[in-house]
Amino acid sequence: MNASRKRQLGFTLIELLVVIAIIGVLIGLLLPAVQKVREAAARAKCQNNLKQVGLAYLNYESANGGFAPAYYSGQIATQPAVGWGYFLLPFIEQQNLYANYNPNFAQWVVQVGPPAVNNQAVSSTQIPILNCPSSPTPAGPYALVYPNTGNQTVYGYPSDYMPFSGPPTTAMTSPAAIYSSEVTVIWNGSGTAPNSAIGALVADAKTKILSILDGTSNTILICEAAGRPGWYENNKPVGTITGNYGGFGGWADPGSAGSMLFGSDSTGTSVTGQCVMNCSNDFDMYAFHGVGANACFCDGSVHFLTTTVNPIIIGSLLTARGGEVTTNFGQ
Repeated sequence: MNASRKRQLGFTLIELLVVIAIIGVLIGLLLPAVQKVREAAARAKCQNNLKQVGLAYLNYESANGGFAPAYYSGQIATQPAVGWGYFLLPFIEQQNLYANYNPNFAQWVVQVGPPAVNNQAVSSTQIPILNCPSSPTPAGPYALVYPNTGNQTVYGYPSDYMPFSGPPTTAMTSPAAIYSSEVTVIWNGSGTAPNSAIGALVADAKTKILSILDGTSNTILICEAAGRPGWYENNKPVGTITGNYGGFGGWADPGSAGSMLFGSDSTGTSVTGQCVMNCSNDFDMYAFHGVGANACFCDGSVHFLTTTVNPIIIGSLLTARGGEVTTNFGQ
């Protein structure tokens, strides 16, 4: 009698398998929802990061009469080369880094004093708000040979954000935010480089707000170009980028701020084409949000631009003086 009751209280093998199958189905249904919630939170955090960067630029403008230079190219003797992030350090609660950086020397310099200089240590420091949580976590600072600096080793901690401002042709000037030779490919010839294709920020000089003729709410200040120095094509890692098309991503790396929108084919392997977002992080705007990328505009607003936005509109938003009218471009 007792033995019979004990047998009735247990589960049969079939019942156990059914329960396990039901749990498996429920977990399978739940995981995508959890992943979506996590990505939504990460995207919101990324947008908040860019909002803080935008506010830093506006505070810099208020204190200095213009937006910070995109970078110092090193072509002016009194302005050794350094990237965009250096100028914002006092405005993003990084006063200590700013104080420890010696502006009399280039970003990659280490010099035994007097004066003692270790700009390499500052530029190799992570600044959390400059990294998007959706992007792969950087392995740490990079130390890579940069051909544009006479094969100097450039040190830096990568940022997932950067301005598209192009390398200077001569001091105090900057060419297209969109690669000038590809304007007809990407932008359908709706403007000509360099004048109508210059971005909001320029090398070696501050930018007056009134000089942004397209309007601050219609001009991108800084946007996602994530994953560097890793090289990504359509969300797949393919190696380490060369740095030839816009630096390795460091916030203090002057080459990174000199990036341009080159455009690529749909595979991301060929530079030239109608894909301007999320095909290649070496040639395009790039993010790990799946269907688009975040961008901070000159008025401090942050918009999520989807991959379905016409490349001509992206080109128009990246330029500050093209005279285009752009509306309904993002969320």
